[in-house]
Amino acid sequence: MHSYTKPLPVLVMGTILGIADTDLETASRLHREVDGATLQPDLGHRARQDLIAFYAGALQARVQHPRDDVLSLIAGCFGADTDAAVPLSVAHARLF
Repeated sequence: MHSYTKPLPVLVMGTILGIADTDLETASRLHREVDGATLQPDLGHRARQDLIAFYAGALQARVQHPRDDVLSLIAGCFGADTDAAVPLSVAHARLF
């Protein structure tokens, strides 16, 4: 049961954010690596960096090619007034 339910929150969040179906397994794997490395500081740091890089890449893709998803909203790429929208930098979006 745990092997089925553990990845579910990541898959749901990824879908809401707008992560491509083909990248959801990568997101799930990266989250598992972060979870599994909590007691190993060196591995944990690398796993967190890989996860941040994954989401930063997805966010950067939305800055360049906005879609109708939450990542695009976070990037500030569109909204009610697209002319006034100012995209967030990847560094600022990481704060979310």
